[in-house]
Amino acid sequence: MCGIWAYIVSQIEKQGVHKSLNESILYENFMRISHRGPDRSKFINLPKQCISLGFHRLSIMDTSTRGDQPFVIERDNRTIYALCNGEIYNHKYLEDYYGIKTTSGSDCEFIPQLYHQIGMEGLWYALTEGEYVSGEFAIIILDINKDTGDYIVNVARDRFGVRPLYYAKYSNGTYCFSSELMGIPNNHSGITIKEINQFDPGWTSYLFKKDGKMYTDVGIPKLLKYVSQSADLDVAKLVVKQQLELACKDRLTSDRKIGFLLSGGLDSSLVCAISAKYLKEMGVEMQTFSIGLEESTDEYYAKLVADHIDSKHTHVKFTNEQFIEAVDDVVYFIATYDITTVRASVGQYLICKWIAENTDIKVLLIGDGSDELFGGYRYFLKAPNEKEYEEEIIKLLTNIHRFDGQRADRGVARNGLEARLPFLDHRLVDTVMAIHPSLRMPKDGVEKWLLRESFRGTGLLPDEVLFRTKEAFSDGVSTVKKSWYQILQEKYEAEVLPKTAEEDFKHYEHCPPHTKEAMHYRDVFEGHYGAVSQYVIPYFWLPNQSWVGNVTDPSARVLDCYSNEEKTED
Repeated sequence: MCGIWAYIVSQIEKQGVHKSLNESILYENFMRISHRGPDRSKFINLPKQCISLGFHRLSIMDTSTRGDQPFVIERDNRTIYALCNGEIYNHKYLEDYYGIKTTSGSDCEFIPQLYHQIGMEGLWYALTEGEYVSGEFAIIILDINKDTGDYIVNVARDRFGVRPLYYAKYSNGTYCFSSELMGIPNNHSGITIKEINQFDPGWTSYLFKKDGKMYTDVGIPKLLKYVSQSADLDVAKLVVKQQLELACKDRLTSDRKIGFLLSGGLDSSLVCAISAKYLKEMGVEMQTFSIGLEESTDEYYAKLVADHIDSKHTHVKFTNEQFIEAVDDVVYFIATYDITTVRASVGQYLICKWIAENTDIKVLLIGDGSDELFGGYRYFLKAPNEKEYEEEIIKLLTNIHRFDGQRADRGVARNGLEARLPFLDHRLVDTVMAIHPSLRMPKDGVEKWLLRESFRGTGLLPDEVLFRTKEAFSDGVSTVKKSWYQILQEKYEAEVLPKTAEEDFKHYEHCPPHTKEAMHYRDVFEGHYGAVSQYVIPYFWLPNQSWVGNVTDPSARVLDCYSNEEKTED
């Protein structure tokens, strides 16, 4: 997990302005994302092009300075700079296939050379469509013609936005790219932000500077379109099992110590149990971690799994007060006001903070992405038919980078750690989405039925966990008697209500808050990022209301398909 940053000045600005911005504003904003790369930082100015590039490194593959970025190559009359926040787990396959020689053990050093060989479109497809290639990335490549001074800035992001990237376009045509929203300069020096948002996953875009003028290409979207084919259950179970095992195995490659978040739910438990097999073969001790308030529902199941797979497990308990104290900081760190994302991010941030302060672990494997891929949320029990089920899955995968994907990255990266998500491996996603939805839908009141059946009878997990029903992370950290969402609602109803008039709710046109809790998150968010950033979420994450009725709270514990007597999961 690293931080990448770029500031591309339009032809309207003069070099002197760019220099002053570098001294007073640009470097300061670049350093705001330094937590993503605590090992080393590099900031360079290219005055002839009026461009600044920056990189914060968390060294995972080859911890020496040979792996520092940007990578720079000279070819013909071109100078190519490459920034990549990513992990290309089997990069050696690409290096061998294309005959690329590297000088470090970094998994990203080959990128500018491969770009030079096959161009940006070819590079994108090589990283995301190949049968033998696995990885996630956000990339910025600057390609300068040394003879003319013209250049192209190439920008790309992996299909599911596992690695973050934001952009801002200013009133004078200048652009800024940053791994996190907090790294983008606000209105300054007489120019204002015209547009700010996440760079869409699965896109490649270009900025051209030719003959002194700036041009842009809106990008080429890689839409999520799948054709369901196989309705053979035995084949489906086999390929799901094989691809998830491969995704976990690939993500165990690291020159730094690896740990695992284990809530005791199906998803994190599968990732841990599969990885445990490979780590034992490697002679490496597995360390797992869980978090909860007093009497949290996750604690029992996490310890059950840890004993089953023989991991060194740590369960960290926090008080209600510690959770509440972290809320405002978390809204800033994760850069969202989405209700369920904020709630779930508090626990993720706190456990990662504990891991960073008490261990030497730098990489964490986590179970996020499974619910979007396999329809694991409790409201999927209400899916009326295969068509609507499939449409909801594609919607969730398309927007995961704004919700659970965002939480998975920011809560971990804030603490100088790297998150790896086996369930969003593109080969696994393509495999699952090629299975007929009749096999993927809930059966007999059991969500993620196909995933569970794929590991039935293997002994990988206790049946008590393999068939444990879904529990959201933001719910599982608390008790059924009093959920985390109820603790938050009580706090903000009591503290905000006397000070807030009813008309304040009408102040917001986009995603207006409907509770005092939501109002608080929005106020904190805009206090840091301003109203111009409100479109970073398109809507509040909620269960499909056409299935479950007019539900306004994202917690599964408010749904009629949730029972207090049920055992619960991640």
